[in-house]
Amino acid sequence: MRTLILFFMLATLVVVSGCEPSKSSTSSESAENAHDSHDHGEAASHPITANANDWCGGHDIPESMCTKCNPELIETFKAAGDWCEAHGFPESACPQCNPVTPPSRSTSTNAGHDHDHDHDHGSDAQSGTHLATALPGDWCSGHNIPESKCTKCNPELAEGFQAEGDWCAEHGFPESACPYCNPVAPPTAGVVLHTADHEDLAGLITAPARAEGRGEGLSAPARFTFNADRVAEVRTLQPGIVREILVQPGERVEAGQALIKVESAQASDQQAELLAARQALRTAESHLERQQSLREQGINGQRDVELAMSEAERARARVRTAQAALRLSGSVDARGQLTLRSPIDGEVIARNVIAGSYASAEMALMTIADRSAMWAEVYVPASQSRALALGQRVRLSPEQAPEVEVTGQIAQIDSQVDPTTGNLRVRLELNPADLPLRDGQLASATIETGQPTRAMRIPREAVQRFNDHRIVFVRERQGVYQTRRVEIVASERDTLWVSGELSPDEPVITTGAFVLLTELRADDIGVGCTH
Repeated sequence: MRTLILFFMLATLVVVSGCEPSKSSTSSESAENAHDSHDHGEAASHPITANANDWCGGHDIPESMCTKCNPELIETFKAAGDWCEAHGFPESACPQCNPVTPPSRSTSTNAGHDHDHDHDHGSDAQSGTHLATALPGDWCSGHNIPESKCTKCNPELAEGFQAEGDWCAEHGFPESACPYCNPVAPPTAGVVLHTADHEDLAGLITAPARAEGRGEGLSAPARFTFNADRVAEVRTLQPGIVREILVQPGERVEAGQALIKVESAQASDQQAELLAARQALRTAESHLERQQSLREQGINGQRDVELAMSEAERARARVRTAQAALRLSGSVDARGQLTLRSPIDGEVIARNVIAGSYASAEMALMTIADRSAMWAEVYVPASQSRALALGQRVRLSPEQAPEVEVTGQIAQIDSQVDPTTGNLRVRLELNPADLPLRDGQLASATIETGQPTRAMRIPREAVQRFNDHRIVFVRERQGVYQTRRVEIVASERDTLWVSGELSPDEPVITTGAFVLLTELRADDIGVGCTH
């Protein structure tokens, strides 16, 4: 009997425990079915339009109805019968049951609100983009908000924003510009010309900023000169009258090419002397042959032969002397005209005579120079001479052509300082090829004395001084010009190397930059309060 009672109790326990899960499941399904079966039609028939300043992008619901961000609103909506128990939002704006269309991004400045920091910002906040940009001169850099909306610096503004419904209670800023929920992009200082023709009227011209390697160095004046080893003056050793000029200044000539013909009496005398010397040599050589023949026949003695040999040798020396004299003077034709020839390949850079003028041995009739190899002389203050070394790279910019850059290396450093100027002369050997360099042309030189660094090369007129800063204007688009702060690294006559906010190839305003400077307001750079 006891065994039967125990069996009955165990069977009852199994039946009771097996029914409990079923009961729980049935209750859950009933609740879901109850929510799914309630009517959404009324809410859907009266769609809510979101306000541009009233949107919680984290929960996709108007901020004024977001019970996740504002739990104190729950009881109000429940009392009004506007409540979705399943999702915990007001039924009329439940993101799952009756989603409200977000406000247009073109007008919204509130997407991505995050009061509790436990929900996600909108896509704009995630990507780091801003839906608004502050105006120049209206920025509180201490709170990262437009100064006109900074309720920390201007508490009297708070009541007005609250009355308009534009308020972030958590952070104490206007919702439309809350630095945490809807950050506004800082202003970019610059100038805006409001009509298209203003750009043309101002005569604005741009030039790209060039990124270049530039070494530490010292600047000094320089001068281009001909390579003295590649310059030749054409002179005559025999005075006479210039009869013909065969080349003109600027013409290229080759070594041995005829340049000038001079009629010279002395050259004619030298030619006659050469003819006489040659005739005397022939006579002396014939006499020597006869004496040698007679000696072989035993008719004369050895002394006669030796005398004849001495006479022939003197005649040969006379011919060599006459030939050397004519060779130094130039070739003489049958009419006695002396032809002067170019000693080197080069260019005729000077002509000092005209046809019919008298040519003397003291004057240079013509100058030939090889411009493919030139020198540059740099004049460095003696106080900076310790930084100089042979082989250092030097950049030169001609005054008449500042856009041209010539490079060379130090080949010679003078050992003496000019007592008048206190400068030390440094010589460079250049191979300018077809560059337009001229003897005596002035230039600005930069001797690189350190390791090269990257800098931006821009025209000097692009840099303007504004307050305590140096700035340049960059053309963003027609009529819109942004400023960039820069620091001058090095300078030459019409060129500056700068560092700072400027990027390679940005179009920098050159001509007309001063006009834009006059339009820049004093509070556009270093703007706003710093509370």
